[in-house]
Amino acid sequence: MPYCGKSTTLGRFRSAQDILCTMKGPRLAVAILYLVTATTVSYAQGLSDPALTSPNGDPVAWSAWLGEHGSAVVLLWGSWTPGSEPVLVDAPKIQSVAADRGLDFVVVALQERYEVSRAALGSHKLPWLHDRHGALLKVLRVYDIPAMVIVSQDGAVLGTIEASSQALKHWKRP
Repeated sequence: MPYCGKSTTLGRFRSAQDILCTMKGPRLAVAILYLVTATTVSYAQGLSDPALTSPNGDPVAWSAWLGEHGSAVVLLWGSWTPGSEPVLVDAPKIQSVAADRGLDFVVVALQERYEVSRAALGSHKLPWLHDRHGALLKVLRVYDIPAMVIVSQDGAVLGTIEASSQALKHWKRP
């Protein structure tokens, strides 16, 4: 664990060490994963297109999925995260609100074995994709899950909001 003592802020920006000192458990694990993956990518190089897996086990490129489905509400979810079950219970309502707003909907199961994702999500009859290594976290710049991200067809993030149907109802399209 990093030394958690005197703050090392620079103006309004906190250091990565300060941020990690305030987190525990799964949130700490996701934050560390984000920091590691974010720092290993050259900005000149750009980010690669995440390779996901469909419910039937076929590989799916994120850009191809967006090209086919258009703008979408992406529910980033993991069975291992605190608060994952209530979010999954609300997911059908989130899907309905997304459809009312002209958006597609998908749950992306993160950082767990494919079989675990299939067992957890298969019975809910929700559209889902599997991201074993959390590559989409890096692309969408999310470090706390469950989370909901609204993404345009070209992959631009339009908003990151709380993972709930109420938050989506009140979200204002830019």
